[in-house]
Amino acid sequence: MHKQMKQLLMTLGIILLSAASALAVDLENKDGQTYQVKITENGTTREVSIETGAKLSNICSNCQIDINGIGSINAQGTDVVTIENGKLTLPVQGI
Repeated sequence: MHKQMKQLLMTLGIILLSAASALAVDLENKDGQTYQVKITENGTTREVSIETGAKLSNICSNCQIDINGIGSINAQGTDVVTIENGKLTLPVQGI
């Protein structure tokens, strides 16, 4: 019985980790330059660099993304934020 419980807990842990990463924001840079990006989530801010043509996966689950000189945007869940033509954009959700 102890072994079955241990296996069940391990399986649940794997499922929870998979679900958490499935609900993560991606950031894609389609511009011709590298950007310094501030990501603020749960009161914590971190800085990352994103190069031309790069895509950063799973950067947060619910956050604010700031790029100096461009602006900021709030993203959550499975959003893919794109930097293109000097702007931050999110895809328009279908109705």
